[in-house]
Amino acid sequence: MAVRKPVDEWTLILQKQAEYNKLHEMEQKNKYLQDQEDLRRGLEYQQQLRDLQKRQEQEERDREAREVSLRANWFKDQENTKKQQEAMIKKQMADDLLNHQNLLKQREIEEKNRILMEEQERIRIAQRNLEEEAKRKLEKKMQWQQEQQAMMQFREYQEQQKNQAEMNQKMVDVELQRQRKEREEQKEQDYREYYRRLNDNQLNRAKAFSQALQKQSEKDIERNQWINKNVDSYNQQLARKEEYERQIRNMNSRSLNQTLKSQIETKEMQKQYAQEEFKRMQDEVTQRIEISRKLEQERENQKALQKQLYREQLAMQMSMNNDLRMSQFKLSEAEKVMNKGILDESIGGKRFQRGANEILKPQSSFTTKNLSYDENAKNFFGADSSVPDVRKSREYGDRKRFNPITGVEYPPPMPNSRTSLRAGLKI
Repeated sequence: MAVRKPVDEWTLILQKQAEYNKLHEMEQKNKYLQDQEDLRRGLEYQQQLRDLQKRQEQEERDREAREVSLRANWFKDQENTKKQQEAMIKKQMADDLLNHQNLLKQREIEEKNRILMEEQERIRIAQRNLEEEAKRKLEKKMQWQQEQQAMMQFREYQEQQKNQAEMNQKMVDVELQRQRKEREEQKEQDYREYYRRLNDNQLNRAKAFSQALQKQSEKDIERNQWINKNVDSYNQQLARKEEYERQIRNMNSRSLNQTLKSQIETKEMQKQYAQEEFKRMQDEVTQRIEISRKLEQERENQKALQKQLYREQLAMQMSMNNDLRMSQFKLSEAEKVMNKGILDESIGGKRFQRGANEILKPQSSFTTKNLSYDENAKNFFGADSSVPDVRKSREYGDRKRFNPITGVEYPPPMPNSRTSLRAGLKI
């Protein structure tokens, strides 16, 4: 029968303690590495979110800058268009004013030409009347000369007849002398009567001619007076018409000036309103830029505060992890009571959790019985000790970890849309 070699209790204790320490250190190391990997992934995810947020903010700033540039260009184009329209309106008004002045001048020239033609027509009519009157006088004078010539011819004829009679009388005898004398006397008497009648007729004709000439002179005087009166009346009418036209022109000029003045005032008011609107929109754009700058500054401050809080929480988490890791090596109250009389406060006492007389049991207590790992661990370390389950291992995907800063479970699925990114940023 073989004799069992006695087992050194302290050797077994040291061996078990070394195995446990090794397993515990490996587990802590794996856990620490896993935590570091999770933390790294969380930091990478946060960095991706920050980069994406920066890109979105940069795109927003670029969009706002483009919008401001487009607004500025639009206002500039509007201002140039208004200036061109005002220049065209002023040019059109100047052309209309020039055309109006030319039209007034043309009307004035036409009126003057019409008045001149009417005056010339009246002068022609007066000249024609004077010519007709002179022609009538000339005809009367010619008639009077013809009558005088007829009288002279008749006298010459009488003289010829007289001479012929005298010659005939010389050829007659003495008897006929008496008859001739009688006839001559009778003829002389007839001559006197004829000359008297002819003289009376001429006197009557001269008197009638003088009366007709006096009447014609009176008619000429009346005609001249009528012409002068009509000329004065026409001049008065022309003066009144010119005064009326001058008043109309003044009224038109005043109305045109008032219209132009009102149009200019309206344009000035529109221009002032456009300038005020442009200034208001510039102030609004400046205010929006200032608000955007303040929001950007606030976001930067929040980012800095979040970074500071994140660093503090990381430091706190590391401190908590260190405390937790250190606390797992401490003895429970029951272990302290049980090991009070065995272990002292030396280095060895800090390494061991229980004494050898409490840890080691008879061989039959744990070798002969088919106990489970948990039961053996409880028998070895004690029922009150916290024993890690090293056999149970879970995959990475089954482990649920939470970011201590944001409180979000990680590693979360990668975002595939802008909405999910914004939701992650809001969280």
